[in-house]
Amino acid sequence: MRRSLPSASVRARVTIGALLVVGLVLLVVGLVVVTVVRDGMVSSVEATATAQARTVATLAEAGRLQPLLEVDSLDRTILQVVDDQGQVVAASAQVSGLGPLTGSVPAPDAPTALTLRIVLPGAPPRDYRVVALPTKTPSGAVTTYAAVSLSDVSKALASLTSLLTGGLAAALAVIGAVTWFVVGRALGPVEAIRAEVDRISSTDLGRRAPVPGSGDEITRLAMTMNRMLDRLEQTVEQQRQLVADVSHEIRSPIASLRTQLEVALAHPDLADWPEVAQGLLDDTERLQALATDLLLLARLDAGERQGAEPLDIRRVVEEVVDRHSGTHGAAEVPVTVTGPSGLVATANRAQLVQIVGNLLDNAKRHALTGVRVAVWAAPGAGSAASVQVEVRNDGPVVPVADRERIFRRFVRLDDARSRDSGGSGLGLPIAREIARAHGGDVTIVDAGDESRFLLTLPRTLTPPPDHP
Repeated sequence: MRRSLPSASVRARVTIGALLVVGLVLLVVGLVVVTVVRDGMVSSVEATATAQARTVATLAEAGRLQPLLEVDSLDRTILQVVDDQGQVVAASAQVSGLGPLTGSVPAPDAPTALTLRIVLPGAPPRDYRVVALPTKTPSGAVTTYAAVSLSDVSKALASLTSLLTGGLAAALAVIGAVTWFVVGRALGPVEAIRAEVDRISSTDLGRRAPVPGSGDEITRLAMTMNRMLDRLEQTVEQQRQLVADVSHEIRSPIASLRTQLEVALAHPDLADWPEVAQGLLDDTERLQALATDLLLLARLDAGERQGAEPLDIRRVVEEVVDRHSGTHGAAEVPVTVTGPSGLVATANRAQLVQIVGNLLDNAKRHALTGVRVAVWAAPGAGSAASVQVEVRNDGPVVPVADRERIFRRFVRLDDARSRDSGGSGLGLPIAREIARAHGGDVTIVDAGDESRFLLTLPRTLTPPPDHP
């Protein structure tokens, strides 16, 4: 199982990453510095050797060359003159009696410089910068060698390397400490947000993450998280309210069922059993309708989408009107349908029937003399084109203040509080949610002294399969 890393590990990774990058840069800079200093010092030593070689070459050209050549008092320079036969004709005291320092023959009239490791009698091996200078003398051509020890260069480079190494270590220590501190300060608000969110539970959804005033990405993260918590709290509250409303709605028919059964069983000889059975059946149907509506709402809330097809809206409306005729009690309310055929919207047939049926049931429940349903095409081009279905009734007008409230679940206006005649309070919310799932909407619009519900659906030019 993968464990989440604490903020300290993020802090450590950032610090280590910064140290690696800075350390690599400083290392490259140090190597460049050491290389430049070494080349400069070697060039200086080479210049010294070249000057000494030219001095000896001048003596050789004048024929005043002595077998024993003088050098500086510290014996850091070695001098040697070799003829064209490879014989040493003059040398400084350190190499007196020894063979040639090198067998390299320089190009005519061009000095040559190279680094050699020379072992002198009684001394450890040392590196020298050797300059070979071809010279013509009265007795023939010779080569003058001047070698200057690189010991001082090695000591200076060792000191410089130690200094740079110490500076690099100190710089990395300072950078690491500063990075650790700065990252820790930067992650402090994140830890505060984490700690506060960790305290949130299903019974305490009012807590919010602290929002730092820095205005950076962490501020935006905290604000986004708080908006998410707002939505979560709203959803949980809606679920709690739904559970409470459902419990309240179910309790009424269950209580009615129990009362009827208890009364009938207490007086079986006096009970009108067909009437009791009819009452039980009515309450059972109410429970069944409520369960069906709740299952549909659950599918809509889960984002479930069923197959859609091009539908002739007028035909669907007529189908619903025919199906609902004679099903609203003894006092049936007349329904008239107007509007052209051939206005098509792409929708799920069963869900569209549900929308129109819910709007029709609501209108018939409140109508005094009749219900009018009209279908037409709303003006618009392309995606703005729509089909509208208007359901009017001449019953009480919905107050402006309640025109959005009635689309909330289980909400009934005062004139329709009876659960026997006022429905479950889910018809209009279901109609709106289905319509919105299809890209449309259900609204209430002003219509003078009538209630006017308007269903809007996106129009399509694709004809239905059975269209002529």
